[in-house]
Amino acid sequence: MSVGLAVSVRNAEMQALADLIDSGPGNGRLRIYAGTRPATGLAPGLSTLLADIELAKPCGTVALGQLVFAAPPDGAGVADGNATWARFVNSAGAFAADASAGAVGGGAIVQLQSATISNGQTVRVVSGVLTEGNP
Repeated sequence: MSVGLAVSVRNAEMQALADLIDSGPGNGRLRIYAGTRPATGLAPGLSTLLADIELAKPCGTVALGQLVFAAPPDGAGVADGNATWARFVNSAGAFAADASAGAVGGGAIVQLQSATISNGQTVRVVSGVLTEGNP
């Protein structure tokens, strides 16, 4: 049997995540990768870092069990590849969360203007919403 959580609990969990991303003296970061996402929190392994984007601070707002990220400034591609996953870290680079990444309309959690990224190309995050959901 699964557990259903009150919205207040789901909000508290998402706020704790937002606080972790915002922790430290600088802004949290969103790292976009190509390749297979590793097990939660493990090193990226053979994945290729495509972009490293500074997040707003605070990184977003929490409501209804969701962390909705504020639109970050555009970033620049640092390698060529197809975005498949993203990692949220704090300003010291400590792991906070992993999520799917892809082009708008493709169903990814982190939606990019284009999933195809080239070195030096502008990388635009269109939206990002992490949800603590009930089954």
